[in-house]
Amino acid sequence: MLIPTTALNGFVVGYFPMWLSMGAAYNRGDYSVAAGGYGTGAVVLLIAIAGIRGFHGPRHPATRTAAALAFVLGLFAAVFALKAVREPADGGQILQVQEGIFPVLFTPWTLALLIASLIGTYKLCTSRRHSGSASSTR
Repeated sequence: MLIPTTALNGFVVGYFPMWLSMGAAYNRGDYSVAAGGYGTGAVVLLIAIAGIRGFHGPRHPATRTAAALAFVLGLFAAVFALKAVREPADGGQILQVQEGIFPVLFTPWTLALLIASLIGTYKLCTSRRHSGSASSTR
């Protein structure tokens, strides 16, 4: 359940600056916030893939789901980052990427997913190390 909620949070935070402008001209800050939201969701889901592999193995359906959602979020992040770079800087207050990163990163479900992913990644790394050392002593 943590994977879809994190992906949905990335989509919502990424889309929010566009919705907030309501058809007005988007500026560099809007695109930066969107890229930060989408990109953070993608990175968290990529970290989750390693954690899922540590708990369940590489062929678990959640691995494919997380990979597909991370790919889509990553594409959105790349598109909006390119739009932000191409947009001229205006004299007003410019929103920055971290204003899209923090709302995705510091939600309870994303933090829970990150903690579970780090534990799974640790299990993945330590199980391979122990299995490798056991085979070398034979």
